[in-house]
Amino acid sequence: MNDGALDYEQEQEPDDEEDDLDTLRPKATALSTTVSVEVGEGHIMLHSGVNGSLTPAFPSWSLVRLGNASLYNSATGLPQPGFLQGSNFLLAWDIAPDVTQSGPLHLLGEDAWTLMADACSRSRYPRTAKNTRDALMRVFVGMEYECFHGSRFLAASPNKASKIHPTGHLKDSAYRVLATPMPLYMACPCRAPGKGHMAQLMRFFITTPPECVSVALHPHVKPAPSACPVFHSGLGDGILLPPNSFCVLRFPYIYADDTGTILPPSDHNPNVKSCHLLKGLVELR
Repeated sequence: MNDGALDYEQEQEPDDEEDDLDTLRPKATALSTTVSVEVGEGHIMLHSGVNGSLTPAFPSWSLVRLGNASLYNSATGLPQPGFLQGSNFLLAWDIAPDVTQSGPLHLLGEDAWTLMADACSRSRYPRTAKNTRDALMRVFVGMEYECFHGSRFLAASPNKASKIHPTGHLKDSAYRVLATPMPLYMACPCRAPGKGHMAQLMRFFITTPPECVSVALHPHVKPAPSACPVFHSGLGDGILLPPNSFCVLRFPYIYADDTGTILPPSDHNPNVKSCHLLKGLVELR
């Protein structure tokens, strides 16, 4: 479905949910519906300086439902090509339905993650009649970066690539990638000594819980220093994700406003630190 700046596709469910998908990619049989929309003349992408009622000529964001949430296997990670070794595992996030608060996660504060996040500290969850480990719903999230060499990796926190622990578990918390601004560009771990280059934020993976908790996405990207506008999907109420699903949001590769293309900073340009995905990407309802 083409809804202005966002392009949405849903995969046809396989006959057998246990089928092994070697690569989680859109298939040729993907369902897609196109809706006629009003095009805003001269506007290439939607951003904070554009009238929200206008629609660009083509979508710059893409959302694909890959399948049910169970499609992601936390023991093997994302079975897609190009990932650096040990960097293809999503971060676990445990949600307790009875303590879920509505609103963007960065507004909830770190205390709200006592039951809602940090899978690596499960032993510290309060053991009460209401909040037991059995009542938690596990969700997986991941911010993916890719460099121009095609090397891909998931982030563990701002400016840190994810890396599987020798014990086979991730030590990092989902809180650090969801409740803080994430850099649009990071140094790629595949770089050779003295020849560093940057990787760009390209995709966000998430598995959604059952219908008792709804998840919406609010992507806002600032691809340059302060004078640059903030780019968004154009959906003011957020991108509501279907329940019990494994979804991937693809970010734009190039950002452009009415003045032209916003070129990415060079690898060692200090302005690279001013390029961010703003906090507040995920909202629980």
